[in-house]
Amino acid sequence: MGADIRGTPDGFIVKGPTKLEGAAVDVSGDHRIAMTLAVAALTAKGETMISGWESVAVSYPGFEQDLRHLVVP
Repeated sequence: MGADIRGTPDGFIVKGPTKLEGAAVDVSGDHRIAMTLAVAALTAKGETMISGWESVAVSYPGFEQDLRHLVVP
């Protein structure tokens, strides 16, 4: 998506601001990354496709519905 991200032993550091571009992304089964990328996609130019989206159900099964409620009038 174009972000400047550096991994650390216990997480990651994001430097910005950066204009994000829609992209095909794979969350590798990490529900936290899936939700983070969904929020990032809201500001990205173009479409973002999140592979592994079903992992969100691990911690927040209603996330997609709640997110849609917040952004769709």
